[in-house]
Amino acid sequence: MKKFAFFLLFAIVFTFGRNGVAYTTAYKPKTKQQTNGALTADDRKSYVVTIAQDQMKKPVSASNDPAFPTKVIYLDCVLKVTNNSNDTLKYLNKSCAWADILKTDNVKMRIWKNGCSSDATVVSFVAPHKSTIYAITLVYNKTKMTANTPFKVGVGFFKFVNKQQLTTFDATKKFAETGENNLIWSNTVVIPR
Repeated sequence: MKKFAFFLLFAIVFTFGRNGVAYTTAYKPKTKQQTNGALTADDRKSYVVTIAQDQMKKPVSASNDPAFPTKVIYLDCVLKVTNNSNDTLKYLNKSCAWADILKTDNVKMRIWKNGCSSDATVVSFVAPHKSTIYAITLVYNKTKMTANTPFKVGVGFFKFVNKQQLTTFDATKKFAETGENNLIWSNTVVIPR
């Protein structure tokens, strides 16, 4: 009871302060979800990932030379990340292997990853009510997937919380730890003809 009375007195004095003027500093302790970089329900509403079906290029074979036939197909598309919140989105990424934070919902398709000679963890930013674009290439086997096959691409948003993350971030390990908790999926699109 004494603790409650002290808290109530503190709240009244803190709120009204000197001269009866109301002022407050919102103190809200960070929850585990806020300090570990996990996405909140508001984040899931505010961060939008889209692929423009009309901007997708026609799939191309890895080799057009009949002497070297291949079943590998490349599909280029534009992935747009939009931040509809009032705060800057800050998430961990890689300077070269940025495709590591991307996933497809179809096990027969993967994100093409460029080879990297040097790679560092970086913080990517998306300003409030702005977007950023990733030009990505998807790879699949033409005998296992055909035109009009639907798919989605997800972005792993591992929010930047502290500088220590810059030395320890590994997207593969983070996906293993969090599953899809930090993943936001794009709209569904189909492989063009």
